[in-house]
Amino acid sequence: MRQIGAFLEANYRQIVDVSDAPQGCAEDYFRTRSLAAYAIKTLAEIPFDASAAAIVDGYGDNGIDALYYSSSERLLYLVQSKWK
Repeated sequence: MRQIGAFLEANYRQIVDVSDAPQGCAEDYFRTRSLAAYAIKTLAEIPFDASAAAIVDGYGDNGIDALYYSSSERLLYLVQSKWK
């Protein structure tokens, strides 16, 4: 968990938005969202910033934390993640 957390911190801290996180929950939001972004990055083989842009986590998302459509592969990637 520490190694994954450090990796997410190093690669996503500056590009994952957690401004909508309730007070005291920003770190949980960051870890969950960055984990979803990393799953998209790995599966779709896209850059870190593109995977961060795929995050849709928030109120009313019906449990989906990230989605990405690859037009070249004609694949839709849907990710649900949870850090804890």
